Amino acid sequence: MEVKHQFQRFRSRVQREGLLKAILIGFIIGFSLNLVFATVSWMFFPSLFWLGFVILAVATAVSATILYLVKFKPSDDDIARRIDREFNMQERVITMRQFKDDQSYIMQKQREDAEEQLEKNSANKIKFVIGTAVIVVASVVTFLSLSVTSLPVLATLNVIPQGMQVIEDIEKESKWFEVSYEIRAGEGELLGELTQRVRAGESTSGVLAVPNVDWIFTYWEDGLKDPYRVDESVKGNATHYAIFTETRLPDGLPDEPREADDDPDKPPTNPGEGDGNGSGGMGQYEYVARNQVYDGETDYSGKVYDMAYEEAMEWIAGNPDISEAERDLIIGYFKTIEK
Repeated sequence: MEVKHQFQRFRSRVQREGLLKAILIGFIIGFSLNLVFATVSWMFFPSLFWLGFVILAVATAVSATILYLVKFKPSDDDIARRIDREFNMQERVITMRQFKDDQSYIMQKQREDAEEQLEKNSANKIKFVIGTAVIVVASVVTFLSLSVTSLPVLATLNVIPQGMQVIEDIEKESKWFEVSYEIRAGEGELLGELTQRVRAGESTSGVLAVPNVDWIFTYWEDGLKDPYRVDESVKGNATHYAIFTETRLPDGLPDEPREADDDPDKPPTNPGEGDGNGSGGMGQYEYVARNQVYDGETDYSGKVYDMAYEEAMEWIAGNPDISEAERDLIIGYFKTIEK
């Protein structure tokens, strides 16, 4: 029997072993690339997660083919040596192969003996030998790759956030900013916590700008016209300045005179009373409200103030969930503008 015919039974067995090794290492390469792509996909474009499976298939097929042809495809000499090792034939097969053209009596007898030994053994007795490290690495990489691939899939389904969003959230939680409130111009006071340390993305507690007598609140320097402000989604350190404007009587006119028993919240009446020439009583003056205008329009005097105060107290009573600081701000404001 010729050597190539004798080897045929064992060649396919040893070749299958080499092919299995190439495929396992090809899977390691393919799943590694899929792991990298799945991570990038989750971070930036979750909906393209399916490209990872294309990369896995192509990379595995290409790398396994190259590995088999270059590294793991056995030659006839490799098969001969493997048979000698597996069946303890003391290099009879490799010698038979190397001297297959030698027709000497001794070599003919040796070939006959080797062929008889080969016929007695089955190719299935050759066990596949695959390194433990290859199996372990392939298992770990496959598990990690499939686990990470689930991230962009879940992000596409809106079950979990996208990777960049997670990183941004972590960065926000680790950043704190300082927000402060000051008076840039005019006379008044700011009620609330004037220097606050706020986590990135969160909101400050409320601050209220209250004018002094003969002053009104005009605006915050950043353009906000509401005297009460809460800064939401803080993204950096900031200082906000309140601007107050003085209210004056027309030039040359003194403050309004009033009798001791007059109601301070009641404007003068009957401006025509006096000596008939406009020189007596209050006839020559026009009432100008002061200290009780917080937006330049609303007159908080007398009944108007009482109604507003009562309405504010009812609102506080009907909203038990507001914080103590907000409740104190509202009450403090009304006490400040009260005459």
